[in-house]
Amino acid sequence: MKLSGLWYYGKSIPILLRGIRNLGEVFHLVNPDINQPRRIHLADGSCFFIRSLMDLWVLKETCLDRQYEKFGVNIQNGWTVVDVGGGWGDFAISVARRNPKSRVIAFEPYPPSANLFETNQLENQASNVELVKAAIGKENGRTQLSIQKKEAVQHSTAKGEVDGGVMVECLSLETAFERLNIECCEFLKMDCEGGEYDILFFAPSEVLNKINRICMETHDGVTRFSHQDLIRFLTEQGYQVRFKVNPVHTTLGLLFAERSGVKN
Repeated sequence: MKLSGLWYYGKSIPILLRGIRNLGEVFHLVNPDINQPRRIHLADGSCFFIRSLMDLWVLKETCLDRQYEKFGVNIQNGWTVVDVGGGWGDFAISVARRNPKSRVIAFEPYPPSANLFETNQLENQASNVELVKAAIGKENGRTQLSIQKKEAVQHSTAKGEVDGGVMVECLSLETAFERLNIECCEFLKMDCEGGEYDILFFAPSEVLNKINRICMETHDGVTRFSHQDLIRFLTEQGYQVRFKVNPVHTTLGLLFAERSGVKN
């Protein structure tokens, strides 16, 4: 492992120790029972049912590190926020709790994840979150999700080799914005295992013009495209873009794009 990876994991331990109130529950995740999610209470008063150590890591990065905002910008109360790859609700619910006047719209097609999302939404009384049980892709129709080890994973909108896959509804970004009457999206978060390329490359300019900021995890090696293609594309669309590679996995990275002239 690279030195940067060791440093990243090392500094994550005190973050988890400070951020989780009931650390005893974490030990149950070592050999998880998929039918018995564990309730994790965070220091900010929120709590989430999760099923695995991977879910715990997602919770740490999204809710404790707030990586999408730290690398992008702080989300402001009253913004319209769209979450593509909503998983079990970590990002959307966390943002909604901190910004009760915001409209938060999350897309999650995988049924076990969407069901857990609804449980977490009720647990946190996040009434300003709208969950849409559909994938976002290049076109409307049906798509088959790739399921890994039958787990409720956060990143579930990608196509690929299927192990017990499931067919779900798929919407283009254009259709999603039309159906939900989204005239301006101040912050678009994306984490969809390589699906980001089709979603953005096939979105009309009229739709992209409605999006002021995009923060996403990029995935190289999944399709024929890479994060460099996204940087070029978004720059051509009028965004200022910055990127950093993941400290552990070089095929992953965080990309933030903001329209020129947009005020934070």
